[in-house]
Amino acid sequence: MLRAQHSFKLLSASFLLPGRSLLLPRRPYFSTPLCLAKRKSRKASAPLKSIPPARPTSQNGDSASHPVPAPEEDLRRSPTSNRRDQVLFVGSVGLGVFLWAAVKTNTETNQLVEKIVQVRGTDGLNNRTLLQAKIFELRETLSSWGALVAQKTESLPEIPRTTIRQLYADAAQKYINTSDVVKICWGICAFNGAVFLAWKVPRLTGFMYRNFVHRPLSGKSLTLLTSVFSHESFIHLLFNSMALTSFAATTGYYLSTEQAAGGSNRLESTAGYHFLAFFITAGLFSSLASHVLRNRLYDQFLARISRVGKAGGVLPHIGGSLGASGAIYATVTLTALAFPSIYVSPIFLPISIPIQIGVCGMILLDVVGFVRGWRMLDHFAHLGGAVFGAVYYHCGPRLWDLCRAFTGYLFDDL
Repeated sequence: MLRAQHSFKLLSASFLLPGRSLLLPRRPYFSTPLCLAKRKSRKASAPLKSIPPARPTSQNGDSASHPVPAPEEDLRRSPTSNRRDQVLFVGSVGLGVFLWAAVKTNTETNQLVEKIVQVRGTDGLNNRTLLQAKIFELRETLSSWGALVAQKTESLPEIPRTTIRQLYADAAQKYINTSDVVKICWGICAFNGAVFLAWKVPRLTGFMYRNFVHRPLSGKSLTLLTSVFSHESFIHLLFNSMALTSFAATTGYYLSTEQAAGGSNRLESTAGYHFLAFFITAGLFSSLASHVLRNRLYDQFLARISRVGKAGGVLPHIGGSLGASGAIYATVTLTALAFPSIYVSPIFLPISIPIQIGVCGMILLDVVGFVRGWRMLDHFAHLGGAVFGAVYYHCGPRLWDLCRAFTGYLFDDL
């Protein structure tokens, strides 16, 4: 039975692109949300009290090696957990990130256009021309660094000298051939890795739990953002990183082609900043969805036990959640809508299925998990990410075009 349960967890959370094995990103709860409390609410024989928060658990359910002091916010609802502050935070940060990304995109594009116009004029100027010019500049820069590497290794013996130069050449070529969106994903994964290492420092465990895990009853807003980049388990980090780098390329291609086909005819030298804004905002929205819905369930539970009687019951502990799963769900959903002909293969199974069927299966699994009260994953965050990806597919590129036009009007002439 134990093996069957473990197999189900892996299979139910798995997918891969052709030729690549991926696992569905997981945004786990640290502890039981409401399920245990529902069963005990009918036995109102004791005064209302709180269940002490459990220690954070690893992916396989074992207790974490370092106990974390239980914050008071986990025991009682904070006065600022009324959802208004969190909604304002997500809206303002999301808007700010998109405006920043639009300014950066406009600035880099304008600088590159000026260089090209000075050399060859405006004939044949399009996004492909900008990409070719950007690759040429990058190749020249890496070639100069290669010459420096060759100079520094000149005094080494032949074998290490040749090895170092070959490694640099391979890495430089890989970097040149990689799209800006995937490079952004490398940066996200590196930052996630740094946060993961911070989790492993015993002195920082309490700090990480307070600032990199979002707990709906805490009243905090910043953790809606920081929890997106937080992974306490290496397996969780690994699978999310693999999924992000795999689907980011197709998402970036879609964003680039939609910009080129937009009605404004604006040139765009990179989709990297656009994708970064999309990723951060998707993560914020999925965290907010989990925050709002879990607070709503908490309120419903309190109303239920108040109807039972003043004696009350056991007040449930609403645990925290973390991980980039919601943002990755948005990326996968957008890819499925933009490229429905892509096929994916469930891990361990030698079959391929259309990506849209796979995404529908993932969503159905989260719906069932929510209804059944499964506690391993943050199903609300997953569903929130899927909704964000679907909405962004339909209206995101147009909003991005308006955002670029607005920031261009404000800053291009400064």
